[in-house]
Amino acid sequence: MNTETQSLREVALTGTAVSRGLAHGRAVRLRGSKMQFFGVTIAPEDHEKEIVRLQNSLEHTKIDLRNLAGTESPLPPESRSIFDAQLLILEHSSFAGDVENTIRTQLVNAEWAITRVAETLTNKFRVAADRHIREKYLDLQDVAERMLNALSPAEPVDSSLWTDAIIVASAISPSTMVELSRCRPRAIVTEHGGWTSHAFIMAREMDIPAVTGLRDLCRNVLDGDQILVDGYSGRVVVRPREDTVVAAKSSAASYHLGFQKDEDVSKPLATVDGREITIRANVEKFASADELYQKGADGIGLLRSEYLFDQKNGRFPSEDDQYRAYRDVADRSSDQVVRIRTFDLNAEQLRLGVVERDKNPSLGLKAIRLSLADDAHLRSQVRAIIRAREPAPFDIILPMVSGTEEILRSRDIIASENEAIRGIEAALPKVGVMIEVPSAVILIDEILKIVDLVCIGTNDLVQYLLAVDRDNESVADWYQTLHPAVIRAIRSVLRASAAADVPAVVCGEMAGSPFYTPLLIGLGAREFSMNLNSVAAVRRVVNGISYDECVRLAALAERSTSSADTEITLKQYYRAKWPHFFPTNNTEK
Repeated sequence: MNTETQSLREVALTGTAVSRGLAHGRAVRLRGSKMQFFGVTIAPEDHEKEIVRLQNSLEHTKIDLRNLAGTESPLPPESRSIFDAQLLILEHSSFAGDVENTIRTQLVNAEWAITRVAETLTNKFRVAADRHIREKYLDLQDVAERMLNALSPAEPVDSSLWTDAIIVASAISPSTMVELSRCRPRAIVTEHGGWTSHAFIMAREMDIPAVTGLRDLCRNVLDGDQILVDGYSGRVVVRPREDTVVAAKSSAASYHLGFQKDEDVSKPLATVDGREITIRANVEKFASADELYQKGADGIGLLRSEYLFDQKNGRFPSEDDQYRAYRDVADRSSDQVVRIRTFDLNAEQLRLGVVERDKNPSLGLKAIRLSLADDAHLRSQVRAIIRAREPAPFDIILPMVSGTEEILRSRDIIASENEAIRGIEAALPKVGVMIEVPSAVILIDEILKIVDLVCIGTNDLVQYLLAVDRDNESVADWYQTLHPAVIRAIRSVLRASAAADVPAVVCGEMAGSPFYTPLLIGLGAREFSMNLNSVAAVRRVVNGISYDECVRLAALAERSTSSADTEITLKQYYRAKWPHFFPTNNTEK
């Protein structure tokens, strides 16, 4: 099919809706994988500037590779040879020249030129008869990524690009989502990703409609194409007809019928039979007390401190930079609770110079393990939190604990830094932990004896409990939030916490979905922490259901032997008890 014919044809694709909403706009293609960027056409008079950027990137990359390959490198000799081979790609092949020629002849930015040339050469390597030549594509990809990392920031894209932008990409990274938050595109559509991917969690928090799992998306979309994104059904239409747009808007309006009633957020949140429920907000950066109050959140349940980390250069913020950021949160939060999670990062994000990346970063050096492996950064963060924790009462949350040893070591660090700053008699911050791995569920009774609260991180708990990579769409069918093992794990943590009189908070995407609210309350949840845009819908459900009904629902769900059985049980119960909140065609997670 030629381009002219394709441009006139409506193409409907179906994927997974991962952030609700309806959007209609113009396609803006996003290129790249590890480093994501836009293909930008440059003016003829500007191509020399772009070549200077390329040359600076080349020199920076060569210096890095020489340091890794040289005699003073900390790597063993056999590992240094890898980087010698990569250096040859830059110094004794046509790669660099081809990139420069692409900039000159096609008038594109350096990032796009590097990627185009690398893709062309990679495709040639992959079909070579010689196995050694085939394997060279890995070195080429690594060199290209190093060059992209070394490029200085490009000039800001013209703001008119974002007037009605629908971002189209193969996949999207959390760091790219941070950049997109400044531009506020109308929607995001991708070929790869999942409901619990960090990027789409952020999309929901920013209230940007998103659909993923769209096979052949990039083949069907050209820059500038009109796109209709239905973040309720998961349907994406490229070059939609006018009647298609009208029908989609009508369908989206009907979706909201169950959630139109306004609520007085000044009243205590409780079920109709008086069971009080607390809802706090998960936030990136900060939210003011007024904003939290207006949306019905009672403080910050989880402040993800990773927003302070320099993703581009792999650098931690200084103690003073953190202090100023946390102090700003304290000032904006008045006397509301603020819970700060310590850096939830992995070793690859730090660019530690290891030869091989973790084959499975989810099981590697990350979260509290990384913080304790070299505790200088953890101590710096703890000091900044302690210095800034007035007037707001700050709690410290430790991510991905697997047992008591990590908690005790962390508490010792917190105690020693607190004494150094405030004195031996000063009260310690409350310390909580994320319950995300099976060992923490099994050891919950021991953990509850040494913490002030626990937070059930449902996204990672499902991933680790079921051994399913939550970002891998090829195993998406096995990522089952309603799996009996997940329900029993949540129940056991909630019951143990109640018996020990230690607060337990349900976090993650289960907490923010009205579909799961009655089940979680029935299992024993009394406190939730979710993205701010989910608070209103969950509050409306809580105010309209009874605790006794939730308990009966949970008892029915606990008898299920499969995720499918549990889902059927919930939908049947909702249709019978609460059809005004869960219309027949809208019992969606």
